[in-house]
Amino acid sequence: MSYYGNKTITTGEGGMILTNNEEFAKRCYRLKNHGRDQKGTFMHNHIGFNFSFTDLQAAIGVSQMKKLDKIINKKQVIFNKYFDSLKMIDELKFYKIKDQEKPVYWFSSFYSKKVDGIIDFLKNKGIQTRRFFYPLHLQPCYQKELLSINPDHFKVSEDVYFNSLSLPSSYVLKEQEQDFIIKNIKSFFKC
Repeated sequence: MSYYGNKTITTGEGGMILTNNEEFAKRCYRLKNHGRDQKGTFMHNHIGFNFSFTDLQAAIGVSQMKKLDKIINKKQVIFNKYFDSLKMIDELKFYKIKDQEKPVYWFSSFYSKKVDGIIDFLKNKGIQTRRFFYPLHLQPCYQKELLSINPDHFKVSEDVYFNSLSLPSSYVLKEQEQDFIIKNIKSFFKC
């Protein structure tokens, strides 16, 4: 779970791993603690990193947790307004939520074959958007490791990346700002 600044709960940076596997937990601890099995020793039996979480970051996280429900509710309000305002545009498809899922609406995203045009249009209006995460199999750092894998096996991830867009959905997004975004999306589609 990431706590980067744009996540639902933030500490500015950092994250958390949850597991019920004791061996996996030990390996994760070792990895984040310079390869050591416990603090206070300076013997490094493994290669590791310094992923220490500061007290200040923890305090920010605790404060954020106190308003988690409020943040999630606001993000759902933002998503619902986008959905209700834009669902009539046939060239936009919002991702379906299954009954057993309970999203936190970290981003409000949709699918469209016109994403490139929408991005440029909104950028010219001063509206920042973002694509989904770049597919792992296309990342330069994985190219050597994935040479033997058939690129045709990743057509869905490429389709989602190249045809999906996330709209501004910050917890502090003002209603008039969202109205401006919606108005411009409708303008792009001539609605």
